[in-house]
Amino acid sequence: MVTYGSDKAKRNPLDSIDNDKLVGDIESKMALIHGRLHDKNEDLKDLSTIYEGLRKKVYDMPEQNIHRLMTELETGGNIRFEEGKPNDKWFSSCVDLVKSRFNPE
Repeated sequence: MVTYGSDKAKRNPLDSIDNDKLVGDIESKMALIHGRLHDKNEDLKDLSTIYEGLRKKVYDMPEQNIHRLMTELETGGNIRFEEGKPNDKWFSSCVDLVKSRFNPE
């Protein structure tokens, strides 16, 4: 004799449930899963785009540094490139100098 569940029922409890309701429940859960998969795939596409952008920056950075160092080497150190930010002390004076020399007005 076969029993079902912890209460040792003699009949399968799924026999009393309407099969159409079960199929509908399963289909709604599948639709929910497909929606979540679509959302995750969109997230992966976004991450892939971000990755490609960062990868390009990483590969371009050495090329820029090589160019800067070659210029410094070729000029014997007369031209020196430094990374600058607007809050550096020397940055504003360099901006003023460049504007005064190369102002298109």
